Amino acid sequence: MAFDYSPLYGTYPSVIKKMPRRQPAQRWDFTSHEFIREWSHDNQEAYIEALYAQKGNMPFAITHGLLAQGLNQYPELVQQAGEVDSVDIFGRSNRCMSWRRRNGAG
Repeated sequence: MAFDYSPLYGTYPSVIKKMPRRQPAQRWDFTSHEFIREWSHDNQEAYIEALYAQKGNMPFAITHGLLAQGLNQYPELVQQAGEVDSVDIFGRSNRCMSWRRRNGAG
């Protein structure tokens, strides 16, 4: 049976509102990597369950990809702002999506 990510996505609005804003010169507020770090800190048990559901299957890559995609479920709160260079939870630099909060999203 596939892991159901929908309950996890329900926790996103409160995390989105907590994400720090960048300086006005920046085009985006946060990256997928930054969101996943904040979300996983606030939802540690759910995060571990999601990782475990993907064991033997590149659990971090798959889980993080699905968590990042979940931000698309909140077009009233965020919009994609393009790919940027970012550092993942392992300290490795790679590309990920940046997100811009919409007015009223914190």
